[in-house]
Amino acid sequence: MKFDKSSLEWDYVKHDKNVLCEWLRWEKLFDAGLQVNTINSEFKSILKHVRLKLIKCQTLEYEEFESTLLDLDFNKRIIEDLYKLANKDLFAFINFMYHSTSFHNNEISYWTEKGWTHKESRTQLSLFFKSGAHRTNVLRHNPIYDAWYKTTRIPGAIASSKSYKNCKSIRETEILHELNKFLNVDEHFYSPVNNRVLKTEYNKHNFLHDFYLTDYNTIIEYNGVYWHRDNNYEILKAHNCIYESGRNDSFKYIALWEDYSTDINEYVGFVLKSLTSTKRFISTRENDFYEFDEYRKKFLKTENTISKIKDVVQSLCTESKCLSKQVSCVAVKDGRIVSTGINGTMPGLPNCEDYFKILYLEEYSDKFINFDEFKNSEIFKDLHHEWSLVNEIHAEQQMIGYAARHGISLEGSDIYVSLEPCKDCAKLISAVSPANVFYVNEYERNSKQSRQFIRNSGINFEKI
Repeated sequence: MKFDKSSLEWDYVKHDKNVLCEWLRWEKLFDAGLQVNTINSEFKSILKHVRLKLIKCQTLEYEEFESTLLDLDFNKRIIEDLYKLANKDLFAFINFMYHSTSFHNNEISYWTEKGWTHKESRTQLSLFFKSGAHRTNVLRHNPIYDAWYKTTRIPGAIASSKSYKNCKSIRETEILHELNKFLNVDEHFYSPVNNRVLKTEYNKHNFLHDFYLTDYNTIIEYNGVYWHRDNNYEILKAHNCIYESGRNDSFKYIALWEDYSTDINEYVGFVLKSLTSTKRFISTRENDFYEFDEYRKKFLKTENTISKIKDVVQSLCTESKCLSKQVSCVAVKDGRIVSTGINGTMPGLPNCEDYFKILYLEEYSDKFINFDEFKNSEIFKDLHHEWSLVNEIHAEQQMIGYAARHGISLEGSDIYVSLEPCKDCAKLISAVSPANVFYVNEYERNSKQSRQFIRNSGINFEKI
């Protein structure tokens, strides 16, 4: 495969023995600095030829077949099944490959269609972008290549990375230059990430913004059409920075998209006009505001649900008879409470309060002024700890046990606990795969490892 840099035209060898891995690897095209639209149009004609070559996979030995699909980024777990399918039902195999040899391996569907789980796909996508950006940045250390690269890329598509984190695109630089004529612009303004989706699914901790207008409390982000393909992510990012950053100030957020205009003055004019608007979120794409508004409504509904269930959990825990800690646990699925539990003894045994009142009267009444003094003593804490290990069931265990007895699946549910789960309950909760775990109060005996156990299972773990 040869690329003519001067004319942006392709010259491909149709009988290249490595055509499968050469033509279907995004990095080869990305490193060449091609525009996305150019690659897409050229790839359509190439793909027709490649699909014909896929038919020959039916005649390959397994080792060669496996090597071919590994080069195409397939998950090794499903390659054996595909080999059986290719030899059993050629039409079904070609139909599968038709949909899973798409060029867009910069999209998560590229990986999920090739047998990777959703979590694995995100990891693969992240590694892909990092490797592509690294190779490009190495080449860009050559001044001649860097100058050529900037002229052939669409203005907003120059990547930011560790070695080029201060290298803005051509258009961003021009917008910054114009804005500095009228406004005070800060290029080192961060926003912390508190949005639970951004933290758990995107592993984000903070954002360094493109521009911040200090006199107007306004954040400006310039979004290239290639690096910012996930519009849902941009909406979450804007909402986090406006409403969830933990700051007391009232922030405004302006999203500028590179497909808005080729005239820098139009961007500057849009920013100046937006500063007089009463809206907190403004974008050059009209549909963005609708999506942001819909997400805002959904977010407020979720927060309202969390607040209500929190009240339920705090009220329910008062039913517990445990003298040390009153704990309750509630599971919510599809907006409904499906299972509850409070900490306490097993059926047929005296509860904590009754047991220790009798113990106090029989053995400790002469050593303490009253029962309350006994209950607050170190002696009681030691006695209760040993007794509780044998006789009491935790609220989380009660809730999960109730769900199991009644055939209720807790997968994807939201679990609310009045007290942060201990390490044993953390393991049990992880096993039922909820989407979120919310707790009200911290447990002083908990370790960082027990908290990380839930988070490492891909579950959002959050104090409310």
